[in-house]
Amino acid sequence: MNCVLSTLHSCERKSKVFILYVDDSIEMMDLIKTILERDAQISVRTCNNPKKVSGHLSKGMFNVLISDFAMPGMNGMELFRQVRSEGYTLPCILYSCYSQEEIQRSCPDDVPYHYIQKKGHIIHQCEKIRSLIMR
Repeated sequence: MNCVLSTLHSCERKSKVFILYVDDSIEMMDLIKTILERDAQISVRTCNNPKKVSGHLSKGMFNVLISDFAMPGMNGMELFRQVRSEGYTLPCILYSCYSQEEIQRSCPDDVPYHYIQKKGHIIHQCEKIRSLIMR
């Protein structure tokens, strides 16, 4: 795993951070969006279909992409590869209930990303996400 958030960390913290969050679970997307947006410096746009991410990226200015791993049609690592092949360089965070070891066994680690496991209390998971992108 490679952390690629240095470009985000060099940004002025007074500006808002725009997140594109991709997950096939609408309930999870709504919950994460609600919790993260309690911080006035964070704005989250959600997408429940990884195949539509390119359209969102072409229309919006996002600072970070967060994606679930296991989704129908395309997993999170495939999504990150696609985003990179289209020339986008935004930092990627894989947010999954699968362990990092399970993900690494099933997918080559050829795209830089950071990993947060969907394990434990949802508030603590969101705090990990927030602290990662806001440090």
